[in-house]
Amino acid sequence: MPSPMLAEYKSKKIFVSNKEQITNLLGSGFGKLEKNKLFLHPLEAAYLLELNLLVVKDKTKNKTSQKELTK
Repeated sequence: MPSPMLAEYKSKKIFVSNKEQITNLLGSGFGKLEKNKLFLHPLEAAYLLELNLLVVKDKTKNKTSQKELTK
């Protein structure tokens, strides 16, 4: 199984910076591309977390839960 993609959670926004991961997510219909970052809706991120395809970390590099993302 491939390793989960990494997203960052800052200022209540969830985004992916890795170009290869951005390409994969965009190709699957996820997110909105802005300034070389792919921004995910909280429900998109929660769905990808549920499937173990995504890990979301906050500014302190701690993992963020689904519950936190969908508050």
